[in-house]
Amino acid sequence: MKKLALLLLAPFLLVSCMKESPEPSSSKEGPSAPRKEKLCSPDTVLAVGDGIKVTLADFKYTQGLLSPKAKEFFSSHPQELLKRMVNRRLVLKYVEDTGLAKKYGLLDEMEEFKKEYLSRYFVSQEAQKRVKPITKEDVVKRFKELFPNKEPEKMSKGDEEFIRNELKVKAYDEAVSSVYGEVANRIEFKREKGYLLASCCGITLKEKVGKDEKKARERLKEKLLTEYFYRQALKAGYDKRADFERMFTEYFANKAIELFKKELSKKIKVSEDEVRKFYRENREEFKMPERVKAVVLYFSSEKKAKEAGKLLEAGKPW
Repeated sequence: MKKLALLLLAPFLLVSCMKESPEPSSSKEGPSAPRKEKLCSPDTVLAVGDGIKVTLADFKYTQGLLSPKAKEFFSSHPQELLKRMVNRRLVLKYVEDTGLAKKYGLLDEMEEFKKEYLSRYFVSQEAQKRVKPITKEDVVKRFKELFPNKEPEKMSKGDEEFIRNELKVKAYDEAVSSVYGEVANRIEFKREKGYLLASCCGITLKEKVGKDEKKARERLKEKLLTEYFYRQALKAGYDKRADFERMFTEYFANKAIELFKKELSKKIKVSEDEVRKFYRENREEFKMPERVKAVVLYFSSEKKAKEAGKLLEAGKPW
C-alpha cells in the first residue's frame, strides 16, 4: 500500500487541470465569461514510481476507451481511474520483472503484434498519399453508370454522398494494392536443399517446402511483405508515435493481467475443510427455491374455459 501511495502524486493536480479559470477581460465593461484554461500539458506527470509513469495524455487516452457508463462515473471520480491505471502498470511491471511474459511467450506475441500493426499502418499511410481527391466529374461519371436512365442534375445529396464514399473506398483499396504489389513483384523465389527461399530488398526468408509449394510461396510472401513494411515503419519513426505507444502498452497490459490472474490461480488452494465451513456458514444461499410448473391453456370461449376448470378441480379428464 505504501508503494501505491507514493505513486499517486496528483489527484488534486488532475482535477485542477480540468477546472475553469476566469480570463482577464480586455473590455472596461466588466469581466468576461469564464473559459477553460489549459493548466497542464499532455506531458504533465500524474503518477510516477519505479519504472512507472502516467501522464495526462495517458489518462485522456484511457478515458477515451471507456464505455459511456464508465466514462460518466470516472468523470466524477478521476482519481479512481488514475489509481486503476497505476494498478495496471504495476501488474505489467511485475509480469515483465518476474519473467512471466517470457515464460508464457507474451514477448514474442507482442513482437508479432507490433510487426503486423506497424506494417499495416505504414502501408495505410502510403496508400493515403496516393489517393487523389474525388472530383465532381468522377461522381457524375459513376452516377451515369449506376443510373443510366437518370439525369445527373437530379442527383440527390444522399446519392452523391454514397457515390463519393464508394469511390474513396475503391481508390484507397487500389492504392493499398499498388503499394503491396510494387514490393511483391520484386520477390524472387528459389529452392535450396529442401527449403524455399524468398528474397527482396535485402531480406531473405525461408521455410521447408513441404507437400504444397504454392502455399509455402504465399506464406513466405506474406511474411516478407510484413517484414519489409515493418522495417519501413521503423525508419519512419511510427513506433515512436505517442498514440502507438499508448495503444501498445494498453494491449500489453490486458495480456499481462490475464497472465497475472492465471499465475495467481495456481497459488490459490482451497481445502475440503474450508469448503465445508463455507457451506455451513452460507447454507441458505445453496437452497434450491421451490419451483412450480405452469401450463397455460387457451379456449375459444369463456364458457368452455369454466367447464374445463370445473373438471380439473374435480380431478376428472376433459
